[in-house]
Amino acid sequence: MSEQPPDAENPPKRAWRGWLDDHRASVRGRRDVAWVVARNLIPVVGVVALDWSAQLALLNYWYDGYSALLAILAAITPSAVRSAPELAKAGWLRRVATSIFVWALLAALLGMPYWLALAFTGLLQSEAVWQRVATDPWLWVTAALIFAFNLQYAISRRYAQRDERDLKQTLRWDVYLLVLRAVAMIWFSMPVPALTVIALALVMIYLELFPAKALGAVWGDPDKLWMDDADRRRAEPAAPTRHGRGKRRGKNSDHR
Repeated sequence: MSEQPPDAENPPKRAWRGWLDDHRASVRGRRDVAWVVARNLIPVVGVVALDWSAQLALLNYWYDGYSALLAILAAITPSAVRSAPELAKAGWLRRVATSIFVWALLAALLGMPYWLALAFTGLLQSEAVWQRVATDPWLWVTAALIFAFNLQYAISRRYAQRDERDLKQTLRWDVYLLVLRAVAMIWFSMPVPALTVIALALVMIYLELFPAKALGAVWGDPDKLWMDDADRRRAEPAAPTRHGRGKRRGKNSDHR
């Protein structure tokens, strides 16, 4: 029986090493890696070592993600309403009212993953958490600062100034990442909130350092998020015919 060469590795080990090398190459040259890791581990240190409330830490994760979604909707809704043909001759009051209504409707519909996360993590049923929210003004100040930061970031993305393809790509990139955050809160919900905080901190680090890989694992090529089903069908090569040429379809393709 021949012996295995000393440098030979089994396929699982090679795959794991390739995965690790690929991720390492993705962050090579980035100067904010340590800052991203340290910032996301602050809630973990607080809960584990400083006796912070794990449920309040979970509420912070939830609100940060949901307020980011609200900020994106606030950044894109006014321009979308202005460009609607039905409101071309409408007065400013009607446009403002329509913008608020559309924003609230989209916040309710697109925010469904976050409402589910609120229930799965037990925050919705926690009287202690909501009593703290109702009585602690510093939590409201913190919430306002978080929303202001998220709104400033959403405005800096300049959604309204992008063409249709770039807008869909950028908007879906940002929203899909927020959806993954909500799904992570649901997936890693545990009876012990401190364990959920630790798991979510690791997920947030991964999403922030490797967003393209996270999106690609769920939605395919992260550079083609802008593509709808019609775009994918047009991008597919035509099926070869018996003569080796793609079948062309046009207005008169069925007429001889």
